[in-house]
Amino acid sequence: MRLLLVEDDLSLGEGLRTGLQAEGYTVDWLHDGTSAVHALLSETFDLVVLDLGPVSYTHLRAHETKA
Repeated sequence: MRLLLVEDDLSLGEGLRTGLQAEGYTVDWLHDGTSAVHALLSETFDLVVLDLGPVSYTHLRAHETKA
């Protein structure tokens, strides 16, 4: 299962990625909302783990209108 992890805190992101990979997930880890929106528009993910801190509502709205 491929998932997108969006987390700007490096320690937390590394811990989440390591733990999820240990459970067998393929993890694409991005650090900011802009990159996440671009990835969501061009890639396919089974699950998104999203820290709302780095993602502005503008980015989410842009994705909603294109989805």
